Amino acid sequence: MKVTQRPYCKEVLLMVTSCNACGNKSNEVKSGTGIAPKVEGILTTLKSPLTTIIIPYSSGDSEKLNSDQNQRTSFLNDISAILAGDKFVTIALDDPASNCYLQNICAPEPDPQ
Repeated sequence: MKVTQRPYCKEVLLMVTSCNACGNKSNEVKSGTGIAPKVEGILTTLKSPLTTIIIPYSSGDSEKLNSDQNQRTSFLNDISAILAGDKFVTIALDDPASNCYLQNICAPEPDPQ
C-alpha cells in the first residue's frame, strides 16, 4: 500500500497484491481522504465572477450586444431567484474524480429541505 498525491485529486491509496503461489495479481486505487465537508456555494461561486468580470465589459451600441446583455441579465436574475429560493432547479453533478458525496440523511423518508 502507498498513499500518494495525484494532480487535481486528493490523496489516493494505491494497493497492489501479488501471489507467488498462484501468480494472481491485483491493483486497486481508492480515495485516501475522508468525506469532504458540506459543499455549498456552487451558484454563488458562479454568480460572483459573472457579475463583476463579464457583465460590465459586455456593453455596446449595437442591437446584438443589447440582446446579449438582456440574456445575461435574465440569466443572472434566474440565478438570484434560485439563491433566494424563489425558483427550484435540479443540479446534476458530474464527478469523474469521485470527490463528491451526496447523501439523504432522512432516507427512506423524503428530504424536507
